[in-house]
Amino acid sequence: MAPGIPSEAALNFYLPEGAVFYVQDRGLTSPEPHYFVVLNLSPAKEDLLLLVVSTSQVEGARRRYAQMPAETLVEIAPREYTGFTKPSIISCNQVFTKTKRQLLKQINHGGEQKQRMPKAILEKLRLGVLASPTVERHIKKKLSSSDQT
Repeated sequence: MAPGIPSEAALNFYLPEGAVFYVQDRGLTSPEPHYFVVLNLSPAKEDLLLLVVSTSQVEGARRRYAQMPAETLVEIAPREYTGFTKPSIISCNQVFTKTKRQLLKQINHGGEQKQRMPKAILEKLRLGVLASPTVERHIKKKLSSSDQT
């Protein structure tokens, strides 16, 4: 298996919070790979992963989500997360859900695992999801520490 690509066993038994994967996703309008961040509090213990996606199209995202609470847009500079080469933004108004198997399939089709997102940024992302009026309650509940399995 190529470096940076986890095995199914690794995803099932060790998946840290804040894991970042660079993969293509059919749920996006762009065919290019994007960075997806795992938000789960204990992702190794859960089958359903909660992910948010970054874009380097910062101004476009700001315009698209201008009516949303400010904390639902998290800007990240390359100095804050060295995995990014450009200033990026993550909208916490859309959470992708995937099983580990679905994510592994995406990784095996040309994706890769990157360095973990720093804890401080991960916390901003979780707070952004909780503040979003568009994210469903059951997803928000999974991000509360009282709902860990």
